Amino acid sequence: MDGTILDNMRFHTDAWMRTIGDLALPKRDPVEWERLTSGVPNREIFRGLLALDLDDAGIEYWVQHKERLYREVSIGLLVEVPGFSGFLNRARTLDLRIGLATGAGAQNIAFNLEALGLIDAFDTIVGAADVVRGKPDPEIFLTSAARLEVQPDEVLVFEDAPMGIESARAAGMDVVGIATMMTTLELVGYDNVRRVIDNFEDLDPSSL
Repeated sequence: MDGTILDNMRFHTDAWMRTIGDLALPKRDPVEWERLTSGVPNREIFRGLLALDLDDAGIEYWVQHKERLYREVSIGLLVEVPGFSGFLNRARTLDLRIGLATGAGAQNIAFNLEALGLIDAFDTIVGAADVVRGKPDPEIFLTSAARLEVQPDEVLVFEDAPMGIESARAAGMDVVGIATMMTTLELVGYDNVRRVIDNFEDLDPSSL
């Protein structure tokens, strides 16, 4: 969702930089941070990358703090990656099953999809609350495939970040890489990336 169908990663990065400052932790490079954390559940970022020694309630406090900041800085400014709605409509005419797999929590999923008018656009939505392990573990994509009642090798994943591509590979799924975060050269370096696009404009789902 974030950075793949929604052009919003700068707002997440802004919220993370503010949160890291509020925690009085060392500053991080925003570009590198975005690449490291894209698609990873917040609780894993706080416990792993930021190494916060807090109980579950403490981690949840900071998760909500960061996501509240994200919603504050992005409200009224969210737009889709160009062409996504049109691509989605064309895919619907082919009777394709379409799922959303995201490391976001339920509140942000609703916030983002409502902003784009896509709240009822997917056959299934799998978010952070639906899995135990986040990307690069394959659980989120395998759960999505199971809910869509398709086999993993029948799934084509759209991804913009290394963690997501690795997760899809571990699930046995091919990827269309979206060059919103990584360069085309970086994306084609993954053996499960079938095609690279800049956005969804003029993308024919029957050609994939």
